Amino acid sequence: DLPGATAMYNNVAALAGSAPPKAWMVGDEPSQTHFSTYRQVADYLLQQNPAALRYVNANSSNGDSTLYWGDGSNPSYTYAQYLQDMVTTIRPDVLMYDSYPFRGNNVTFDNFLFSSLLQVRSTALNNGIPYWTWLQSYSEGNALRLPSESDLRMQLFAHLAAGYTGFSYYSYSLYPSQDSALLDANTQPSALYPIAAAANTEARNLGQALRFLTSTD
Repeated sequence: DLPGATAMYNNVAALAGSAPPKAWMVGDEPSQTHFSTYRQVADYLLQQNPAALRYVNANSSNGDSTLYWGDGSNPSYTYAQYLQDMVTTIRPDVLMYDSYPFRGNNVTFDNFLFSSLLQVRSTALNNGIPYWTWLQSYSEGNALRLPSESDLRMQLFAHLAAGYTGFSYYSYSLYPSQDSALLDANTQPSALYPIAAAANTEARNLGQALRFLTSTD
């Protein structure tokens, strides 16, 4: 809520000192029933820190109307409507989403990965804002595998081909169930770390040109 956002802003500002944050993530996978609250938070952050980007992180297309709307009262609510309502109501500077397709037993859920990728791209382009994504960079027991080199590069370069200009990683395990990320449980570089470092160097080089272009096809 807004009082919580005010307290958060004051705490972060105190820690940042003379270097205010360059961006704020306003909501992580929010449902439509919470969009109006996040709009208040986004507006507050704009007033306090107008130079910083405000971005919101959406669910992937692997959910259903209950997830997107917030309860079961609107069963016809679609993922496309969810994304457009998010942009229209919260008015972020950037639209972001997450998708973690690399499952255990070498299974890849590429169907919702590419569906999400294209629908987020379409919504952002139609509204004239940049679009970003979280890349899967962690493992979680038998449910999610730590991406291989081909896994990570496929995910990164598929998004670059679609015009995505921002990427985030889990740097370290956030929850006890997560086994490893770019850093392992002992805060040492995991097997994925050098793979991500090499791929990111290539992405940075491409970004020198891609950041001036608009994806048209």
